[in-house]
Amino acid sequence: MRRAAVALALAAACGGGRPAVTSCDDDLTGVWRDRDTGAAYDAIDARRTIELHPMFDSAGPADSAHALALTRSPGAPGAIIDGHEVFWRDGARVRWPASLKTCTDDTLWITVQRDGRPATLTLAPR
Repeated sequence: MRRAAVALALAAACGGGRPAVTSCDDDLTGVWRDRDTGAAYDAIDARRTIELHPMFDSAGPADSAHALALTRSPGAPGAIIDGHEVFWRDGARVRWPASLKTCTDDTLWITVQRDGRPATLTLAPR
């Protein structure tokens, strides 16, 4: 009986990971992978702000992502989370508007306005 209890405790501690994301109000901390490119991002959710840092060489080619910085609207649960994406272009830092619009089914949809053209990142847990 004691072995069964220990096995159950170990399984609970090791399995499952974080709960599934069903809302942008959920804790978004963790590693997320772009479904299109496979690029991984480390998300740090400090409740008011969310930072997504690339887990790949972001110092490489022109137009390489450096980070996404987003801010939740105070008192507006589930609201659009706005911020910016920081890029390096020809050695200069460039900021483009970004919005985290939807967080459902364990997926984040982030829209970035790059040179006036919308681009969408679709991120799923790693």
